[in-house]
Amino acid sequence: MWPALRRAVPSLRAREPSARRPPPRARGGRPRGYRRHVTAEVAAGLAARIGEGMRGVALGDALGGPWEDVPPGAVDVARVRDLPARPGWTRGATSDDTAQMLLLARALAEAPGDEPRRFLALLDAAWPLPGAGPTSARAIARYRANGALRAIGGATNGAAMRALPVGWATAAGDAAGRLRLGLPLARTTHAAPRAVVAAVAVAALASRALERPLGEALAGALEEAHAAARGVHLRDEALLPVRDAAAGRWDPPAAGVPLDALTTLAAVLHVLASVPAGGGATAGDAALVRAIALGGDTDTTAAIVGGVLASAGLLAAGGWGDRVALPAPEVIAPLAEALARRRARG
Repeated sequence: MWPALRRAVPSLRAREPSARRPPPRARGGRPRGYRRHVTAEVAAGLAARIGEGMRGVALGDALGGPWEDVPPGAVDVARVRDLPARPGWTRGATSDDTAQMLLLARALAEAPGDEPRRFLALLDAAWPLPGAGPTSARAIARYRANGALRAIGGATNGAAMRALPVGWATAAGDAAGRLRLGLPLARTTHAAPRAVVAAVAVAALASRALERPLGEALAGALEEAHAAARGVHLRDEALLPVRDAAAGRWDPPAAGVPLDALTTLAAVLHVLASVPAGGGATAGDAALVRAIALGGDTDTTAAIVGGVLASAGLLAAGGWGDRVALPAPEVIAPLAEALARRRARG
């Protein structure tokens, strides 16, 4: 252990262990610097997975974009991976789904505290964003008018679509911390209980997918959704479609996935529950196409699904990913590293 420890912590090189003097010990019997060394190793591994998750959001966003508002039966699944350009957009472009995810990651990358204000300030500076909806626009107008950090109403899926960084920044087992962090961040633009619960559940999926099998991530996210619902006084029956989706019993809307936050969450769980255990990245790519085949709000559904699958190491984007306008590595890497450090510190 000591050679690796000396390389990781240069200040320890002057403390070479000798035959006459044992290595200095911290409390618990471990060498000094052990916790720092292990935390750095854990954070590096987490950062790589978080970076993949961020790219997964962009991949799903771009893949689903051309089919937004198209009814399920009209989605040509054979052409989805061709990334046809949609009117007014360049081929492979991403929307505000990716942009808001990155902005939230930036707000979380700084020292803990005052994250809602930081996020709204970043969103305000970047506004307008391509594809952003009226609920977010109203939140920005309120913020500009009086600095409001909490929206009035808003039951659509805008908070859920960007919530993955909240999960990446919090340990899988820290559901209480995720709830404390996720609630005020969701409410900056979407304060309706349905929207808040969906955002918390998406954060839970992202957090757990980094470390645990996909099936366990789904079960944990469902538990956290119920806990959040109790906290915001959302009736239990409102989550029935979400539970059905996680269990494989949900019938997707015939007109496509709407903007409603809990219906979007149900669509995400419906797709993720169909991924076979041990299916690998090929199965993940096929699941992403199935998300788009649901029609409706295809870019948001696919962005969330893509982010979760990539966090779990289940997205390859073979043959089409190089046509997506991905965020630059110099944008993703420092954000992923900062979120990983925050997660590792707990």
